[in-house]
Order: sequence, then C-alpha cells, then structure tokens
Amino acid sequence: MTHSPASEHQKNTTILVVEDNNVSSTMLRFALQKKQYNVHCVQDGEACLKALEAQPFDLVLMDIELPFMTGDEALKRIRDGQDRYCGIPVVAMTAHDSLEALERLSKIGFDAVLNKPLDLAALMHTIEKILCRSK
Repeated sequence: MTHSPASEHQKNTTILVVEDNNVSSTMLRFALQKKQYNVHCVQDGEACLKALEAQPFDLVLMDIELPFMTGDEALKRIRDGQDRYCGIPVVAMTAHDSLEALERLSKIGFDAVLNKPLDLAALMHTIEKILCRSK
C-alpha cells in the first residue's frame, strides 16, 4: 500500500493534546490517530510543560480551562520557555465563544483559536494549515 505525501507527513508529526476532560481527550486522540498523527495527551498545564521538556512536539492543542494552570498561563510559560519549544504552534480550544474572548486569545499568542464543541473538519484544516506554515 502506498501512502500519500500528506499521510507520510502526518506519520512524522507529533501533537500534544492538553485537555482535562477524559471524553474530549479520548475523542481527540482517536480522531488524530485516525489521520495518522502521533498523539500524546496530558491533563493540565504543568504536565504540558513537562512533556515539552521531555520530547519534541510539532503542535500543541490546548484547552483554556485547565486545572492548576490555565491554558493562558501555560502558553505564557511556553513562549517564555526553552528555545527548543518556545516557538511551537499552539492552538487554543475554548467554550468561550464571544468575539472578545476569541480576540483576546489570538492577541496573547495562540496560533489559532477553535470553539468547543470542536468541528473535526475545522480542527484538521487548522492543524494542516499551521503545520504547513511552520515547516
């Protein structure tokens, strides 16, 4: 069986999912693995930072409302962090769908902002767009 260039690219792409809701995390893992992405899931901002220090990732999908440390604070620490991961693309996932909330998340440095519940087609399009831009 021959793989398309996109699937070969995806097989070499590792995504860190930061989501404290087990159902959402499982759904994201399943959907991303179905598209041939490598996926690592953690449940809070502290675990996100530890994962970024432990191994390289190509993209972070981050919930905003997390225990112990919000997605906003985790993003700030990522951007202020080590050179190897401070520039990693980070996509916010939020249930706050007001225009002001979405603009605020974009302004503080998220590469994209997606509303929950997630539209999987929009999620995949956003991931591909960001990964193509960052390669």
